[in-house]
Amino acid sequence: MLFIDADGNYPRHMGDLLQVDADWTEGQALPAGWVFVNEVAIPTFDFETKKLEELTPTLAEDGLYYQTWNVRDFTADELEIINAPTTARNKLKDLGLTDHEVDAIFLSFR
Repeated sequence: MLFIDADGNYPRHMGDLLQVDADWTEGQALPAGWVFVNEVAIPTFDFETKKLEELTPTLAEDGLYYQTWNVRDFTADELEIINAPTTARNKLKDLGLTDHEVDAIFLSFR
């Protein structure tokens, strides 16, 4: 279960809610200012080229809040991090190391 708390913080979970009202059970009214957020399935996307982000829930025409997902391309900084092992391997090979030597270096860090 997902919630927005009275201060607008999201995501909040059952444990957060129970800290405010230890006796709360599903089906009861939420504490003042708290809002239930309906979960929405994660969209299908290519995780090798895209990044999934959860945005602030949206209030729909039906008066209910729903999770909101965004799929976007990786930023240049994110791609640099993702590609760091390949970049490092290529730089070592450019220095004249063999595949075997490069593999030995990488295995030593595991």
